[in-house]
Amino acid sequence: MILHTADSVCENEYLFFDNLERVVELPTNFLNSMVGSPKSRSRCTLDLYSKRLKDFCSFLESHRVFGQVTVDQAIVGLNLTIIDDFYKHLINKGLAASTVRGYESLIKSFTNWLASESSGKVHKKSLYCNSGFRTSNPSKGIPRYLLPNEVIQLSKGMRWEIQRLITHFIFDTGVRVSEVLRVTQDDIPNMENYPETDDYFPLRIKGSKGRNGAYKMRDTIISRPLLVRLNRYFNSKSYIESPRLH
Repeated sequence: MILHTADSVCENEYLFFDNLERVVELPTNFLNSMVGSPKSRSRCTLDLYSKRLKDFCSFLESHRVFGQVTVDQAIVGLNLTIIDDFYKHLINKGLAASTVRGYESLIKSFTNWLASESSGKVHKKSLYCNSGFRTSNPSKGIPRYLLPNEVIQLSKGMRWEIQRLITHFIFDTGVRVSEVLRVTQDDIPNMENYPETDDYFPLRIKGSKGRNGAYKMRDTIISRPLLVRLNRYFNSKSYIESPRLH
């Protein structure tokens, strides 16, 4: 199964090909129906969907029975037994329950679309019409965390100050790795605007993208020691001579 994105094709954002380089129309049309829709997902989300849908199509291609026909024909003949086999395949690969549930959410949306007017009513009704989620409900355990001495040990293994600074920033503020890239110098609070007795300061960051492509702002805090370290870095030669980092 081959997947092309907008960088390599002009007509579609996403384009699926089977192993014989034939266009696979149903997953292609489904994914592109999400592009620019009123409930449009972010590009990162769509890219994730495309990879997971590719895995599902690859599973159908390698199936001992469904692999004897084209992927589109296999999708037309889909049933819950085959879909359950796909989930078992993911579990046997060692994927976490939360990841498998993510795959199922996408497949469920796909089967709903197959029964819609947009797909030409490939299926008379959704395969999930009388069924809830079929994979295990992922348990939400305690998040994995690092102790201060573990963060210090990790930082000591890094060569550059910017690497150590980013590690410190993530640990101190609790921001996601993807959010670090959206924090600019202008977002950093000025300690001079706060009492000298304050050790923590408010920090507003651009969080994850919403369905309309707009970032959701969220608030966290940043400590005085980290601000001191950041300001020292902002005055360093390596930062001043690298305008792309501002």
